[in-house]
Amino acid sequence: MYGIMKSKRFAMMSIGVLILGMGVALCNMIGLGVDPFAAMNIGISETTSISLGVSQMSLNILMFIVLYKFSKKLIGLGTFFNMIGLGYVIEFFINIYSKFVVVPDNLFIKLALLFVAVVIIGIGLSLYYTANLGLAPYDCLPIILSESTKFEFGTCRVFADCICVVIALIFGVSIGVSTLIIACGMGPIVQFINKNFSERLLDKSNIVGKIEYEE
Repeated sequence: MYGIMKSKRFAMMSIGVLILGMGVALCNMIGLGVDPFAAMNIGISETTSISLGVSQMSLNILMFIVLYKFSKKLIGLGTFFNMIGLGYVIEFFINIYSKFVVVPDNLFIKLALLFVAVVIIGIGLSLYYTANLGLAPYDCLPIILSESTKFEFGTCRVFADCICVVIALIFGVSIGVSTLIIACGMGPIVQFINKNFSERLLDKSNIVGKIEYEE
């Protein structure tokens, strides 16, 4: 029985990361800005003249060390699955979109596609969070903040994303519409999907041990 539950969790996490990569790739292709964490990494990279890959990897390692020290329970298979595999998933979908999807040079259509991309990202994050098999270092921050402050997960996610936006601005990065929408809206969107879809799916699957990110 435990093996079946573990398999269901793994499937939920894998599908979540797949959907997340699909949404991030679409968001990047629209050309209205990147997500807050990526914007911050771009700023650090450009300021320090360190390559983006090395900069992001270094920051992830630093955050992982902090996570390991203060909240080991959030480390699991999903932590490494996301840190190592998500980039390849995003790259895969970018290649697919570039061959079959043409984004018209029309702001309203771009905004509509951005809405779709943000919802897709929210669904992916929600499934990935709720599977409770470990989270990437940055995704753990809202949960740690929520547990420490007793604020809801959505509020803490917005706070973490907004801090990234501020740091990106300090380093001189131009912030796009996508960056602001994700920073202000992703937390509430993920929290809504958690309550109305992912957690119900989890309960129906009889999977126990959800991450407690709310009061």
